[in-house]
Amino acid sequence: MGAGAFLRNLNTPIDFNPFLIDDQDQFKKTARTLTRRVERFGCVPVRRGPGLTHWVREAAHSCEAYFSLPEDIKMRNRAKTAGGEGYNAFPKETGGDRNGAELCEAFVVNRINPSVPDDDFFYARSVNRPEAPERFRYHLERLYDAIDELTEEILQAFSVGCGMKPAFFKSVTGRGALSARVCRSAGAGGVDQHDGEPASRRDVALLTVLPGGAAAAIEIWDRHEGEFFSVETPPDQALVMGGELLACITSGHLHAPTYRARLSPDRNVSSVSIAGYLIGNDKTKIRRMFPDADNFYTRLQPDIETMTPVEFVKTRLGLADRQRKFAFSREA
Repeated sequence: MGAGAFLRNLNTPIDFNPFLIDDQDQFKKTARTLTRRVERFGCVPVRRGPGLTHWVREAAHSCEAYFSLPEDIKMRNRAKTAGGEGYNAFPKETGGDRNGAELCEAFVVNRINPSVPDDDFFYARSVNRPEAPERFRYHLERLYDAIDELTEEILQAFSVGCGMKPAFFKSVTGRGALSARVCRSAGAGGVDQHDGEPASRRDVALLTVLPGGAAAAIEIWDRHEGEFFSVETPPDQALVMGGELLACITSGHLHAPTYRARLSPDRNVSSVSIAGYLIGNDKTKIRRMFPDADNFYTRLQPDIETMTPVEFVKTRLGLADRQRKFAFSREA
């Protein structure tokens, strides 16, 4: 397959509406197609239906209004830790989220697990989710629910597509950490930079979901052709990407693509992007789908079988990366 196949994959979404899972035969066919795409490309565009599209639009509008508030008001909802739930500001001079950005700020909504200490990085809580601007809190929570539902069904599809029972990933995810974030950024144009070079990364979680209509333009690396291709997701679609945890569990059968973001060419124009990152839980040990297969991650981390998904992600990020880089991502 050449570059044409890669671009066709990115331009041809798979219909994955909320009712598909009720049709077993069609769900199996769709699951196999989804799995083949992520085997080859590491990502797949899906057309979800009006629900996710609606909440993406509403959350984006609410966050634009929130980001326009005075700084002192926004800081009342500042996250306790970088990438934690609440308001996150990443100014360029502090080496923040996007090193090529003049401005980068985000509001993060995480799943709250009452049994986890408040200072745990992946479940960090904010003081509250503000009600102002009007319906801000409501829109972000509905967005979170819509992404949560989609990731659960996508993982069922991957299980079926790999020849496993639909509930294979349940023990790995089971009310685990999901982070939904709305980010506003602006810059001088071009690809994000890190130390003067284009900044590319692979996400370390199970899945990354980038809903269209409020997604920054990104470039994805085609490992077969050896070049980046630009991707812009339409409003009625979402781009689903595999992460390193998914690659580990499937012994590389599904892989995590390398990608990088593109900034607006206009310094005076900011863009709002939305992303969801599904990690998994902190209670159940990692269960590999093909335990006898050659697995790069078992060579890299021999004690992988004793780790939980959250421990895997923390290990892959490393303490330094967790303090200074984009949460749930690392330099590729």
